[in-house]
Amino acid sequence: IDDRAASLEPGSGQLVFYARFINLQAGDVVRLAVRGPGGFDVTNAAKPLDRNKATYLAFAGRKRRAELARWPAGAYEGRVEVVRDGAVVLERAQSIELP
Repeated sequence: IDDRAASLEPGSGQLVFYARFINLQAGDVVRLAVRGPGGFDVTNAAKPLDRNKATYLAFAGRKRRAELARWPAGAYEGRVEVVRDGAVVLERAQSIELP
């Protein structure tokens, strides 16, 4: 969990949730989801990894549409899961509240 999430501002050009991993195994599946007010819903489910990964970076997000002057106020939550052999072996979430 990264404290830099607090730097998100209502007028930011993009909203991105990311996760860094170490020692993932071949076959692992990384799933990310970001949900927030106004129907904000972005998911990213990678294909199973083709080999072991010493380090791995995954992200999900969206650019702010030009017609929006700011992101809608409210809570945004990013959630990540690592699925191994059909079972969730890691799950983390982080939220940020925009005024």
